[in-house]
Amino acid sequence: MARLLVLLVLTGIVDSSFVKPCRHYVNKVTCRGNISKYLTKNYLTRQTSFINILEFKNTDISSLEGEWTEGIINLTQLVINFNDNLNNLSRDSLKNFKNLSHLDLKNNNISFLDNIAFHPMINLEYLNLGYNKLHQMQTGVFSTQQRLKILYLNNNMIKEVNSVALNSLLNLEELYLQENGLVKLDGRCFMSLEKLRILNLGKNDLRQLSVTLFQYQIHLKELHLDENNFTEIKPLLLSHLDHIQYLNFRNNNIQTLDLGILKKLSDLRILDMSECHISCDCSAKIFYQYCNERSIHLDLTCKLSKSGTYINGSDYLPQMDCSIVDKPRLELLIILGLLFISLLVDIFVSWMNYKYDLSTHRALSTESVNEYEYVDNFKDLEEKAYKISGVRDSGRYQSVLQKVISVYEYLRPLPGRRIHDDYYNTGSNPPIPLQTAPPIPPSNSYDISN
Repeated sequence: MARLLVLLVLTGIVDSSFVKPCRHYVNKVTCRGNISKYLTKNYLTRQTSFINILEFKNTDISSLEGEWTEGIINLTQLVINFNDNLNNLSRDSLKNFKNLSHLDLKNNNISFLDNIAFHPMINLEYLNLGYNKLHQMQTGVFSTQQRLKILYLNNNMIKEVNSVALNSLLNLEELYLQENGLVKLDGRCFMSLEKLRILNLGKNDLRQLSVTLFQYQIHLKELHLDENNFTEIKPLLLSHLDHIQYLNFRNNNIQTLDLGILKKLSDLRILDMSECHISCDCSAKIFYQYCNERSIHLDLTCKLSKSGTYINGSDYLPQMDCSIVDKPRLELLIILGLLFISLLVDIFVSWMNYKYDLSTHRALSTESVNEYEYVDNFKDLEEKAYKISGVRDSGRYQSVLQKVISVYEYLRPLPGRRIHDDYYNTGSNPPIPLQTAPPIPPSNSYDISN
């Protein structure tokens, strides 16, 4: 075999440049191993102008140089996989692949993408960047990929997706973001992805999603939200997914099932709620029965209240007895009716007592105001207090009267009496002797008729 290969090389049937390390097939060239020393200018273009597929697998390349692929105009697929030394893509790495429609860059160590690295590939329809070390998506990195239909970004280190990273992918149909450690998704990050059919956000650290996140995904058919940290499912979050067929919430911290999440999902066929923290109660059975009526295949595991073990809900819930909830007996209805009537009577009696106390208080207040308003002398008020019928009212008048009279006696002395004789004995000025006061003239002293 080796002699035949040497003979083919010598006769020119097979080019010697593809003996090692690249292999040439009908319309494909595959390079493996230590090829970096062979990759010089025009190395791949001498006899590859007719190929459609170029592959670099398990090689020692650390970068992609544009001069390696000059002149390859018919290339439609480029596969670069399992290259541990490849850690970045510069702006010139892919400049010669203007007609490329399929680009596979998975299983490398790429941690940096130049924001114009993909700009020449305006016809790209498939892009796989999975299993790399990307930490973020630079703004504008996909700005010319308006024809892109499938994008893999899974198994990277992307923690957040902002509002503009994906806004140019107008024709994207499939997006895979699972196993990234995502903690935040901007509520507008999928706003331009109106043609999206498959979205995978599983195996991340998402706890809460904006209710507007899927507002424009009316054509979405598959949604994977498994293995996150959701504690509830908001019906408004899924209200716009009119054509969803597969919904996966497996292995989350969800504890309750809400029928509201299924009301508007008219095309739903498969719902995975397995490995969640749902109890095997009557609400779970009602949810299970509703899915059966809608012909929705439900995968559900629930927890038994006594033992705390998780079992398959499809086996347990159909046999669960919820008759007291489904069809209440007559005795239960009578008891509930009597409790309701007693509650109404209690409310009515309390209201009547309140109205009576309020009217009595108003009458007494009016009477008190009128009594004090038309009394001219406090002595008359004392006599009036004794005429009031009832011990409580008399006591009320007496207590008020004593305070009023005490103030009155102090501030308003009776005619002909000094306020306090002791005041003059303690003042700074000596009192005027009474005998020095002039006598009061007789009443006829001022008679001018004489």
